[in-house]
Amino acid sequence: METSERTRWSRRRRLLLGTVIVAAGVVVAVPVVAVTSMLSDSVRGVVTVVDTADGQREVHWKDYPGVPELEPEQILANPSLEDGERVGRQMMREVEETLTAQLGFSWDLTPTPNGDDVAFPAQNYYGGTSMLSTLNVNSRQSTTVPRTWADKHARPRPHR
Repeated sequence: METSERTRWSRRRRLLLGTVIVAAGVVVAVPVVAVTSMLSDSVRGVVTVVDTADGQREVHWKDYPGVPELEPEQILANPSLEDGERVGRQMMREVEETLTAQLGFSWDLTPTPNGDDVAFPAQNYYGGTSMLSTLNVNSRQSTTVPRTWADKHARPRPHR
């Protein structure tokens, strides 16, 4: 009788140990699977399945060449990158000339970590790079300041 009782306790211990191992595995596996699923979705990006004459095709939006908030017609109607840079630099010159004439400022380039680079790739917000560029012309700063309180409150006349 003693041996069969030990066998019964031994089986109960093994059953209990097996149950604890399975429960612990489930407790650990569920979050791991959830996190892995989220990471794999973000790596894959946003995908849409489109019906075509040849069947179904996956559209990987990370390869989208534009940005979602701008329509292609609007993008094509905008000035080119070169024209935008030229107009931006002209606008900055006009502001500097007006402030120099009215307040006596002098100007210097602001040091930038990008050197002479002014165009930077834009993100398409689907996990990829757009064909569009962000234009960021190097800024300049005044090397002088108004000397008196009255000079500080002088308002430049609008440029016409």
